[in-house]
Amino acid sequence: MKSNKKVALTASPPPMPGALSPMSGPSGRTATKVRKQVAPRHDFPDFRSFLGFLEAQGELVRVQRPVDRYLETTLVAKKAIEEHGPALLFENVKGYDIPLAVAVYGTQERVCLGLDTTPPEFTREYVRRAEQIKEFQPKLVKDGPCKEHVLLGKKVDLNMFPITWHAEKDRGWYIDATVCIVKHPETRVRNASVHRLYIHKKNQTGLWMSPFNLWHIIMMYWEKGLACPMAVAIGVDPYSMMAASTIMPLEEDEFCFAGAQRGRPIDMVRCETVDLEVPATAEIVLEGEIPPHVRKPEAPFVEFTGYYGDERLAPVFDLKAITYRSTPIYHDIVTGPPPDENQPMIIAFQCEILKILRQVIPDECILDIYLTPGGCTCFDCVVRIKKIYPGWGKQVAAAVLSYHPVKNVWVVDEDIDARNPVQTEWAFATRCRGKEDVIFIQDALGIPLDPSSRDGVVTKMGFDCTKPIGRDKECSQMIHMACYFPTHTVDLEEYIGDWRQAQARLQAQIQSRSRPPLQRQARPQDQPVARPQSSAARRAASAR
Repeated sequence: MKSNKKVALTASPPPMPGALSPMSGPSGRTATKVRKQVAPRHDFPDFRSFLGFLEAQGELVRVQRPVDRYLETTLVAKKAIEEHGPALLFENVKGYDIPLAVAVYGTQERVCLGLDTTPPEFTREYVRRAEQIKEFQPKLVKDGPCKEHVLLGKKVDLNMFPITWHAEKDRGWYIDATVCIVKHPETRVRNASVHRLYIHKKNQTGLWMSPFNLWHIIMMYWEKGLACPMAVAIGVDPYSMMAASTIMPLEEDEFCFAGAQRGRPIDMVRCETVDLEVPATAEIVLEGEIPPHVRKPEAPFVEFTGYYGDERLAPVFDLKAITYRSTPIYHDIVTGPPPDENQPMIIAFQCEILKILRQVIPDECILDIYLTPGGCTCFDCVVRIKKIYPGWGKQVAAAVLSYHPVKNVWVVDEDIDARNPVQTEWAFATRCRGKEDVIFIQDALGIPLDPSSRDGVVTKMGFDCTKPIGRDKECSQMIHMACYFPTHTVDLEEYIGDWRQAQARLQAQIQSRSRPPLQRQARPQDQPVARPQSSAARRAASAR
């Protein structure tokens, strides 16, 4: 799609007093330190206003250099995420005038900026706001920016957007930053969730999903011999994106949940061709149906575990309409080996674990819940507690392991920072006594995409890394005499100046000496369609 206009990000609101403090980062750009908020929340009515805010805070950078949507944009974004760098807005994707935003949710800090909180406070605040869900019913409006352009019938063509090929062995071009919206066929309650769409042709995609809410709703339509109407919003406000990443009961509307996180209702507008409503400020909306019992090959695709999923048959999504804003922004997400861009899901999982733990120990004794960056979104969890009764370490571990996505959990005391891997390892090394403090649960339900699983069945482990209370652990008395240095009281720059710049220069020199020469990748045709190759041929080529 060609346009003569350069996209303008909505002017961001001013920083809240005491909320954001600039500090010099090792890369030379302005980083942000998030502090406790003392003023009303920011409000981001759409995706571009959030991008504008990130840009103002030094958390988003525009890229003018020409880039290829085949592997290159994802590779650059992956590097930015690995370096804890900024979100990227590619303004010069080869063959397109539509900008591509990626790595927007590449850090927990940016997710928290979107919801006006901080990583340590987020889980509890997210759950607290969710309790107000009934107060924020979506507001139906007559029109919205997502209707500025409408394409129907034969004019529908996904080739107009800079859809990306993410990893070398992927099946083809994928849309993955989606909010897929359907309605329960009987209650008419909306459901929103995030799913990838594989491009079969210009007006048809594949749809992959796990057997959760969207799957159950589609099955209800299919049992009646009906196609399931679906709308897909791309480039939505951060509240709607977070809500779609959260697994909720079928009887609850994710957009009520989004409104509760925002603190005001989400504006929704009716679709052109299906009986659904979508966020009025979305950048792009796809409308269509999922026909009953039609399946086509889907995958391989690089999964959140960092491995390619197997080819399988998946339902298809037939498009009837595309609506979009003037100068739309296409949103993409990076998945694959950690770190990736699954932060919204990580935080949503942490909230589910909090709900479970509240049934086991008092709320005030749950100090932190942290799903680790290397744990593939949900496999590894560290829980920090205030232990006041014998046996709580193992009780908490068992409770967390009852949540099926979690495979390993470490329970630590209040003197340990759960988000500091060195402190967690120290507690593990000095407070966990092998067989006495390790829980094994064999043949438990996990996640099928776990490469170590057998049809989704795994062995789970819990590690009680807490100090003894009473007689629940018999250890050396040294365990009660830990030494702590109050390093948080020292400002190192007052003693040695800005040492980070020199460190960054040294790291750059090391990388330049060890970086292998770039290999030019073979590139498929520009049209977002799958390569005409059988699965057997692909496996043979991979073996070679």
